[in-house]
Formats: sequence, structure tokens, C-alpha cells
Amino acid sequence: MNNSRVRYTDQYGAAQKLNIFSASVGLNRLLNWPDDYFSLYTGLQFQKYDFNNYPFQFGDTTENNGTANNFSVNLGLSRNSAGIDPIFPTQGSNIELSAKLTPPYSLFKKKDYSTMSAIDKYKWMEFYKIKFKADVYNEIIGKLVLRSSAEMGFMDGYNSQLGAPPFERFYMGGTGLFGGRYDGRELIPLRGYENATTEGGQAEDITQKGGGTIYNRFTLELRYPISMSQTAKIYALTFAEGGNVWNTWSSYSPFQLKRSVGIGVRVYMGAFGLIGFDFALGLDKTLSGDKSGWRNHFLMNQTL
Repeated sequence: MNNSRVRYTDQYGAAQKLNIFSASVGLNRLLNWPDDYFSLYTGLQFQKYDFNNYPFQFGDTTENNGTANNFSVNLGLSRNSAGIDPIFPTQGSNIELSAKLTPPYSLFKKKDYSTMSAIDKYKWMEFYKIKFKADVYNEIIGKLVLRSSAEMGFMDGYNSQLGAPPFERFYMGGTGLFGGRYDGRELIPLRGYENATTEGGQAEDITQKGGGTIYNRFTLELRYPISMSQTAKIYALTFAEGGNVWNTWSSYSPFQLKRSVGIGVRVYMGAFGLIGFDFALGLDKTLSGDKSGWRNHFLMNQTL
């Protein structure tokens, strides 16, 4: 259970307030079928957003006052056979399939949503969200390990008049390491581009205003161990990756990607966890029409 409060002032000095109440309960079970590597997660989550003079993007409009509720069922099926060392796997794979579902409220009560305000439409959010991710590890030559990764996610509403809600959307760019995820957004890393920003509800380089409802991302990463001692594990890496975010299936093009390449290093110590630094080059133009260029990325306790 969590209760967060955010207080700012706007340009005129008036108080801005956002209160987020969140509670969740879940159970993760290890399975022995089809094999011992499978696990199943089931859970329930409730979130309430109460905001006053605090701007939230609702489609093409901005609402400053209101309440939004999000009650969801969360399901996850995973298979993890990625070697003995979770910090530096050398073989095996980690595959995850998850679903987040709310009740289809609009099917129980027939309403004319075309005449309703955005706040009334999404007072109780309804949507379904599906995500898939697969990481595969292979030893190439000697100690050199190749990590191949692919992931995809999409969300939508049950009612065509409502579509996907303005909360819980996908934002892509950078490492996903920043605060202020107050609209429940999913932060998808893509090195070589700027981190998603909360201002205006958009990512500076990749994601359109208001976030996306579909994304995919592909990564190839070569890793080489420098030190695998008990006190500190250090490895270097080089990578190539690409990804993008879309808002409709009609505009979805899985290979129309924002690409990047780069190098980096990871250091794991028990007292600090996993720390990383990447130096990445974004190869494609951003939403502003400019090339992204070189970016420095700092990571802490993250797996990209």
C-alpha cells in the first residue's frame, strides 16, 4: 500500500496538489509444468488519482481538477532458465508474458460518451494491456556472451468511444531512470535518446504527446566479463538496439525504428547493487527533426 502526495505551485503561485493512493496484493507461484523454470503471478491493484490545479493530459485536452480510479487484475507467466549467475548469465533465456485488465464498465451501463467530459469518461479507467519480453543468452567465443532481446506491448479500451485511457501509456527513450511517473506510465528504455519527461506528458525525442498505446524494441548486446569476483562483478558491453512507439494499429510499423549503438560498463557490488554507464549514439531523427547524436546514460539497479 502506498499513498503519495505531490505539491507544487503554478506560474501564478497557486497551489498544485496531486494525491495518489495505491494498494496491491499478489501471489507468485513456482510451477513444475511444463518444466521447473515456469512461474505464475496473479494479483489485484487499485490506484486513485486525486488532482487539484495539476495538469493531466486527456487526449487532446488538459484537465486540471478531478479524480481517476484504476482497479485492475494482473497476470504474468514467465520462464527463467538464464544460467546460474543472475548478474552475468551466459546461457539460457528469460521469457515473460503479462496482462493487466480492468473490468469493462461501459458494457454494464450504456452511456453516450460523446457528450461527457474527459474526467467523467475516465473516472473509472477501463483497458487491457498485454506485454511480452524475451531475453536469450549465448556464449559466442570464449567468455564473450551475446544477449538477444525482443519486447512488445499494446493496450486498448473495450469501448471504441473511449479507446485507451490517458493513463498507463508507453513512453520510450533513455534508460527510464527518472522520477515523476505520476500517470502510471510505462517507461521503455532506448539508449541514444533523451529520457521521457513529465512536462507536457511527452518524451522529448521519441514519444508523441500523451504517450503511445503500442511499442516494440529489439536489442543485441555483446558482453565480456572483466572481473567476476565475489566482492565486485564487472563487465563491458557494446550494443545495437532499436524501438518505437505508436498510437494506432493503422500507423504501426514494427521495423520503422529509432536505432542506436554504443558501449558501456556494468559494476555489481552487494552494498550498492548494479551500477552502469553507457555512451550511446542515436542514429535517427527525433520528433523535432534533428539527429539525436551522442548521449551519456547512468543506470542504477536496472536491466535494460
